[in-house]
Amino acid sequence: MTVADTPQTRRLDAERVGRPDIRALLAVLSAASQLQMRGQADLRRMDSPLKIHEFDALVAVAVHGPLRPSELTRKASLAPNPTTASSILARLEKRGLVKREPHPEVGGGVIIEATEAGIEMLEFLFPEVERKVISWFGGHFSDEELVSLAEKLERI
Repeated sequence: MTVADTPQTRRLDAERVGRPDIRALLAVLSAASQLQMRGQADLRRMDSPLKIHEFDALVAVAVHGPLRPSELTRKASLAPNPTTASSILARLEKRGLVKREPHPEVGGGVIIEATEAGIEMLEFLFPEVERKVISWFGGHFSDEELVSLAEKLERI
């Protein structure tokens, strides 16, 4: 079979993908994926017992907690899937890094809080994580650009 005989590959119109909103979506998804892979690799190199989503969830609880599980999925980069959030919380709880308590106002509901061990884990990991984040972003953006980027993304 020659190149002339090969069937034409159907492609999406490049102009549609180049629209500002679609381009922004694809860039955010790509950057998030790349940063998660880098973060996971760096946590592994640090011999961290946490995976990237566990680290993210623990940071969210330590900074914004106590949180309801549904609030956690919005504060951390967890898919809004109760099973995913629940399994991450179960692993963190099993390690003694978070605790679930009955919600004081919602019967049958729970809130999640970071434990002292969870805060200590973050204090141990954060210096190296900060160095990595600086290396990921420092060569690409100024502090002002990073603040602007964060503010724009937080509006979504």
